[in-house]
Amino acid sequence: MKHNITKDQEMLHRLEFIINISSDMQALLNRDFVYLVANTAYSAAFNMAPDSLIGKSVTEVFGGEFFNDVIRPRAERCLNGEDINYQAWFDFIDSAPKFMDIHYHPYKNESDKIVGFVVNGRNITKQKQAETELRNSEHKFRDLFENSPDPGWIIDKDNLFNLCNAAAARALGYSSIEELASVHPSELSPEFQPDRRKSFEKANEMMAIAHNKGIHRFEWSHRRKNGECFPVEVTLSRLGGSSDELRLYCIWRDVSESKKQAEALHELNEKLESLSLHDGLTCIANRRMFDTRINQEWGRCIREQQPLSLIMIDIDYFKQYNDYYGHQPGDECLKEVAQKLAELAKRTIDLCARYGGEEFVLLLPNTSLVEATHLAEKCRENIFQLNIPHETSSICDVVTISVGVSSITPIKGTISSSLIEDADKALYFAKENGRNMVKTCC
Repeated sequence: MKHNITKDQEMLHRLEFIINISSDMQALLNRDFVYLVANTAYSAAFNMAPDSLIGKSVTEVFGGEFFNDVIRPRAERCLNGEDINYQAWFDFIDSAPKFMDIHYHPYKNESDKIVGFVVNGRNITKQKQAETELRNSEHKFRDLFENSPDPGWIIDKDNLFNLCNAAAARALGYSSIEELASVHPSELSPEFQPDRRKSFEKANEMMAIAHNKGIHRFEWSHRRKNGECFPVEVTLSRLGGSSDELRLYCIWRDVSESKKQAEALHELNEKLESLSLHDGLTCIANRRMFDTRINQEWGRCIREQQPLSLIMIDIDYFKQYNDYYGHQPGDECLKEVAQKLAELAKRTIDLCARYGGEEFVLLLPNTSLVEATHLAEKCRENIFQLNIPHETSSICDVVTISVGVSSITPIKGTISSSLIEDADKALYFAKENGRNMVKTCC
């Protein structure tokens, strides 16, 4: 438990670092909708220091009505495993309402349990206002478009960039907007998009969807003048008016930073997943992975009518070993035994796991009792040949193991615990009859 808490804290500190370097509003909340982490951008929206938000509930910050109507329904879906994205108007202290683009990402602990969610908020009020202005006044739109800090284009009926603003030229590394006139989007993109589709064909499809639906958002890979490719989030909006029916307004933003943060969060979750399935000391599979795999293999062997064997191993007189040599040498002994057992479970379908304390198990699908017994004897001999000194053993001056073997060809209606019980009985017989031996039960 102490190990899990330490790892959870380590992952939380790393996530806190990622959140704090973001320019977007970011925070981490637990399942009770209480703030655990908030960066400067997030807390500044409420005229508060980052530490002042910690421990407060969302209800305290946004009010009960807004929380229940807008935030809670989406956050609960996120806590059930969904990535949530939505846009809504938010009220902030001492400022006008802001139209926000909100992302919720599930946050998992070391045990792969969702314990909260990460909030990423971006103020897109200017974009929202710009889209509204487009429908009201071409003149106002043109002014907003040309001076917008967000890269933007006007796409004509031939699917060519008819006009771009200065922000787009700068973002792509061009010195003037004239260089980008009358070009197809694919000419400012790599030949293939990340999904391996040709940029020319995909761009035409995205624009057709926007014409049909009125608005379309998607991710895209652009290419700068120097050849560097980078990810963007694109919004295509159909322009109103009879003369503009075949024109599109394109606005996009560089999402390189958020992509990196998403990848970092994904890597953290993958690491937590791996940690939750492996023993921290020996680095082999742990009891949790064994419990999952034995049930999976049990079901498969029922379908295929194949035998499933289990080898259960106990280090002889390990308590005396620990008492005499100390816990650190005891840990080294466990690691050495685990490494040797893992080497002997050679097939990719085999599983070597630490069952608990000084007990180990080898799960052997498609393996008969005779084959499993042969491998068990090989395990016993190899551990003996490690020559790990054990002066307090009652049977030998080196570390030895007692081994129980069971094998079943499972049928429908049976459960995997019977295989474990049989192996445990066989292990008991081995220990009662002198240890350092292999016993079977079938």
